Amino acid sequence: MKTMLNILNLICAILLFVAVVRLPIAYYHLLRIVVFYGAFLTFFNIKENYLKWSFAFLAMAILYNPFLPFSTVQKFYWIPIDILSGILFLLTFYFKEKGVEEGAEARENKLKPTHSRDRIAN
Repeated sequence: MKTMLNILNLICAILLFVAVVRLPIAYYHLLRIVVFYGAFLTFFNIKENYLKWSFAFLAMAILYNPFLPFSTVQKFYWIPIDILSGILFLLTFYFKEKGVEEGAEARENKLKPTHSRDRIAN
């Protein structure tokens, strides 16, 4: 599941960076759908260590929702939003495993009893 979410996050980031150029309106409808689902899934799958980031993805899901779209007349306003959103999707690759795995290993080591009889004497 994590691999699929990583692929979806990468696709969302690429779509958002491409959205900076002027494209047909159908592309932006597709962008809203893909980014909405990507942000929504990331919001629910983000680790508790990064809870503050999850609210950024919730805000992004609301902003890009395809059901009640926020539309501005000028594309000028959407360019920085698209770039920041794409960067946020790319940052999810740095959120994931490293800090969580180290924390899990530390918890496992803390649960293992260590006694002098368990050590091998040299």
